[in-house]
Amino acid sequence: MSRFPRWTMAVVAALSLGSEAFGATLTTGTVRTDPDEIVVCTALNAGTSTEDGFRVELLEARPTAPVSLSKHECVFGTPGEVCDTGYQNADVTRFIFCRVTAPDKRTVRAAIQNVTTGAALEAR
Repeated sequence: MSRFPRWTMAVVAALSLGSEAFGATLTTGTVRTDPDEIVVCTALNAGTSTEDGFRVELLEARPTAPVSLSKHECVFGTPGEVCDTGYQNADVTRFIFCRVTAPDKRTVRAAIQNVTTGAALEAR
């Protein structure tokens, strides 16, 4: 019998999938949006070189599974370049969050903002 519980292998596997070689996913908390309000998810290449494969996505938080509302894939040409996507809420109150997929979470900064109300949260 091993000294480590079986679940530790699952944890090690999950952590290795989030490593730099496989990319990283950052998410924000949820922002409330009422009808006619606009929400934007923005990612910034904060690295010192060109980064490929950034994706920003706005999702509605739901009890069963999140629903994608808007997404955009970008190739950053230079450091400091921005990738963003937006969504205008048309009908009901929604709770929306932002998910950013990047090559390395150390070289990306991201946030969600309800442009109408000014509410904003950084991705972690």
